[in-house]
Amino acid sequence: MARKYEQGTVYERTAVSIKDFLNISIYLPSNDIQNEISKLLEFIEHKLMLNIELSKNLLQVKNYFLQNIFI
Repeated sequence: MARKYEQGTVYERTAVSIKDFLNISIYLPSNDIQNEISKLLEFIEHKLMLNIELSKNLLQVKNYFLQNIFI
Protein backbone atom coordinates (compact mmCIF):
# COMPACT_ATOMS: atom_id res chain seq x y z
CA MET A 1 0.00 0.00 0.00
CA ALA A 2 2.85 2.40 0.76
CA ARG A 3 4.31 1.83 -2.72
CA LYS A 4 1.85 4.31 -4.24
CA TYR A 5 3.54 7.06 -2.21
CA GLU A 6 7.09 6.23 -3.30
CA GLN A 7 9.42 9.00 -4.32
CA GLY A 8 12.93 8.93 -5.72
CA THR A 9 14.90 8.59 -8.93
CA VAL A 10 16.38 5.10 -8.56
CA TYR A 11 14.16 2.09 -7.85
CA GLU A 12 16.48 0.76 -5.14
CA ARG A 13 16.41 4.12 -3.36
CA THR A 14 12.70 4.79 -3.35
CA ALA A 15 11.32 6.51 -0.30
CA VAL A 16 8.00 7.54 1.16
CA SER A 17 7.65 11.14 2.28
CA ILE A 18 7.13 11.67 5.99
CA LYS A 19 3.76 13.32 5.35
CA ASP A 20 2.50 10.35 3.32
CA PHE A 21 4.00 7.86 5.76
CA LEU A 22 2.18 9.43 8.71
CA ASN A 23 -1.10 9.32 6.78
CA ILE A 24 -0.94 5.59 5.96
CA SER A 25 -3.74 3.71 7.69
CA ILE A 26 -2.86 0.48 9.43
CA TYR A 27 -5.78 -1.75 10.26
CA LEU A 28 -5.46 -3.88 13.39
CA PRO A 29 -7.95 -6.32 14.86
CA SER A 30 -9.67 -5.35 18.09
CA ASN A 31 -7.97 -6.14 21.40
CA ASP A 32 -10.40 -9.02 21.97
CA ILE A 33 -9.46 -10.64 18.67
CA GLN A 34 -5.75 -10.02 19.31
CA ASN A 35 -6.13 -11.73 22.70
CA GLU A 36 -7.92 -14.69 21.10
CA ILE A 37 -5.16 -15.03 18.53
CA SER A 38 -2.53 -14.83 21.26
CA LYS A 39 -4.26 -17.55 23.30
CA LEU A 40 -4.58 -19.76 20.25
CA LEU A 41 -0.88 -19.34 19.42
CA GLU A 42 0.08 -20.11 23.03
CA PHE A 43 -2.07 -23.25 22.90
CA ILE A 44 -0.42 -24.35 19.65
CA GLU A 45 3.04 -23.66 21.08
CA HIS A 46 2.19 -25.71 24.19
CA LYS A 47 0.98 -28.63 22.06
CA LEU A 48 4.13 -28.45 19.93
CA MET A 49 6.35 -28.50 23.00
CA LEU A 50 4.49 -31.56 24.34
CA ASN A 51 4.94 -33.33 21.01
CA ILE A 52 8.63 -32.48 20.94
CA GLU A 53 9.06 -33.95 24.41
CA LEU A 54 7.09 -37.04 23.43
CA SER A 55 9.25 -37.46 20.33
CA LYS A 56 12.42 -37.19 22.41
CA ASN A 57 11.12 -39.79 24.84
CA LEU A 58 10.11 -42.17 22.06
CA LEU A 59 13.53 -41.77 20.47
CA GLN A 60 15.18 -42.69 23.78
CA VAL A 61 12.97 -45.78 24.09
CA LYS A 62 13.76 -46.77 20.50
CA ASN A 63 17.49 -46.36 21.12
CA TYR A 64 17.25 -48.38 24.33
CA PHE A 65 15.54 -51.26 22.55
CA LEU A 66 17.98 -51.16 19.64
CA GLN A 67 20.93 -51.31 22.02
CA ASN A 68 19.45 -54.17 24.05
CA ILE A 69 17.65 -56.27 21.47
CA PHE A 70 20.67 -58.36 20.52
CA ILE A 71 22.13 -58.93 23.99
